[in-house]
Amino acid sequence: MPDTYTSQFSGEEIDAALRAAQIISGADTPAALREKLEIYGSNTALSPTDPTTVETALKYRSNPNLLDNWYFWRPVNQRGGYYIPAGIKYNTLSWTEAGTTDKAYPVIGYIGQDPLITVNGTNYIVGKSVQVPGYCTVGYTVDRWLIGAGSNGTLSLTESGLKLTRTDGVMYLAHRIHKTQIPEGNTLTYSALTTLGLYSITFVVKNDTYHEQDVGGGISLGWNYTPAEMMELTLVNNTVNSDVTVLAAKLELGSTQTLAHKEGDKWVLNEIPDFGEQLRRCQWYCVAFKQYDTFFPTDTTDFIVELPCPMRTSPTIINPENITNATNPTMAWYNVGSNQLRIRSTTTHNNAKAVCSGLVLFSADL
Repeated sequence: MPDTYTSQFSGEEIDAALRAAQIISGADTPAALREKLEIYGSNTALSPTDPTTVETALKYRSNPNLLDNWYFWRPVNQRGGYYIPAGIKYNTLSWTEAGTTDKAYPVIGYIGQDPLITVNGTNYIVGKSVQVPGYCTVGYTVDRWLIGAGSNGTLSLTESGLKLTRTDGVMYLAHRIHKTQIPEGNTLTYSALTTLGLYSITFVVKNDTYHEQDVGGGISLGWNYTPAEMMELTLVNNTVNSDVTVLAAKLELGSTQTLAHKEGDKWVLNEIPDFGEQLRRCQWYCVAFKQYDTFFPTDTTDFIVELPCPMRTSPTIINPENITNATNPTMAWYNVGSNQLRIRSTTTHNNAKAVCSGLVLFSADL
């Protein structure tokens, strides 16, 4: 090894950099600056406006989270679902009492502000005050998370997080990730923070059957690499007639969880995600349009749909019947990477706009 070093910078450039560092740090002399630079393990604040010490910032570092929409205090929820719990009286559309719900039913629409449910093929109306934000049927719920096949229970959005309630049978949430994001052979840690504590499993990804581990706190964490194209992570409520409230979840490379740390007897998240960034990541898979959103006509039968960001593949239209002035609308064109797509009506639109009368989804979910 040579015993001399030739800098790529001139003496004047080095002096200027040192002076700038002194001014920024508030150090009066080079010796004081040196002390400020020896910061690991010190109580030095990150900045004049952020009192977090460097020691704390380094100690509670956070690895990238491979899950989308993982912060359940404020999840992305483009579908905006509601359900009516069991034990609620429901009425005919003329407000004659017709019965009591024997289980949870999804809200399928509204008359004015009052929710509609379907019981044995007939629509009934209930009071708005009894609806609960959440989901009670198998399929996607808050973005990127779905109630798994065969589940029996509800998923409620609460001020504390996502409450996963199991009645009988099984009840679990699932999150799907494309296999190209997580090749075989990687060591991963999967964690969930609930109101009862933090629970984790560590495993090596391999093309194998479903694995599930009871981690305590009434939950199991599982993973499956066998479905085509994707890896599936599960969060299972283990106990009949119980509920578990999940605050956050994380999948990360390595054998150590960096989702949260303990301060006294309280678990504290190592980071809070940016909502806008999480929304963008979710809209790679699904984009929602709400009542009164408009699609502009082009050609004689097509409409242009402006997307907030590109989608991963050509999507499927969910609730196409909620698009007015478009007869049996179908996907006409989408070029991956584009912020536009086209839908096509089987009849001419006469240059009139198409307007959403309710929720319309363009889904590229796994």
